[in-house]
Amino acid sequence: MLHPDHRDHSQAQVDAAVRRALQEVGLSPTYLVTVRALVRGGDESWRRCCGGHCEPCIYTVEAAVDAARALLRDGFGAELRDPPPPPPRRRPRPSPAPEDDERDPADRNWGLDYA
Repeated sequence: MLHPDHRDHSQAQVDAAVRRALQEVGLSPTYLVTVRALVRGGDESWRRCCGGHCEPCIYTVEAAVDAARALLRDGFGAELRDPPPPPPRRRPRPSPAPEDDERDPADRNWGLDYA
């Protein structure tokens, strides 16, 4: 399920916002994929600290997710939106069947110039 705050954002926009958020909270860029997945997903199952002194703590990851979502809500990376898809290609209409030449085939010069 996509989070409603970024359904209309491109992958490039989300990645740029996540990179900025990782910088802001001091997390390594190696967490890009993890934070991106959490930004795109729902909040139901992961926003709990286990108390095990993990590094990084889920609260730090949570801060990065919230920062990235706030950046996206504020229009961060709007220049990175995917361009609109091209219009569908129209199938060419078949050309009309050539009409039979009513002249005698012996009278044709078949495109050759006999000068």
